[in-house]
Amino acid sequence: MKKIATLIIITCGIILSVQSQTWVNINNNNQTSGEFYSNTGWLTPLYESTRCFAHFTEHGKNVELPYTHNTDSTNVMQIRNIIPDCTPGVVYNHDDKLYRTMDYGRTWAPTNSTTNSMNEYWVFKNEPGTVLERNPDEGMRISYDYGETFEIMNIPFINVYNVAGWHIGEFFKQAYTDDWELYLTHSLDFNQTADTVFYRSLTILR
Repeated sequence: MKKIATLIIITCGIILSVQSQTWVNINNNNQTSGEFYSNTGWLTPLYESTRCFAHFTEHGKNVELPYTHNTDSTNVMQIRNIIPDCTPGVVYNHDDKLYRTMDYGRTWAPTNSTTNSMNEYWVFKNEPGTVLERNPDEGMRISYDYGETFEIMNIPFINVYNVAGWHIGEFFKQAYTDDWELYLTHSLDFNQTADTVFYRSLTILR
């Protein structure tokens, strides 16, 4: 009985608690087939939290961890929200500001985005280097050079639940009417105007 209890303690001590989020961009014709990126983290037996940027190829058969950090570390870029560009090897990471890698995560540098953790960012599937920024204080800004420079746009705020499409200004939005009927809209001008492309009545069970 004592040996069994000891074995259980040892086994529990080496088990890692894993937390992982993965984004797969399989519809982007400019990306290498079978390639995707992941924001992955784990907890060690000593409760040290580690997070890393993972680069998968061959549909997940191969993986590299080019950037890893301890979540308690200060003055380092934290991997939080990764946003793949349609250019192979180019990925953005939104921490306190927007960072960019152009070599599959091996090296990172800050872009000239505004410093605000409440910002939101979108990229378009067929528009290399184009980044749209939503800043609660400064409004909408856009970059056409991988975040090197941003231009202020005179358009209303785009809500965070909008999904960017293939071309600059293309957005999809799913929402419900007051009667709980689902609809999907499509816009080509940053949601200045939109067409309803799908509409479905829902029966709500009460």
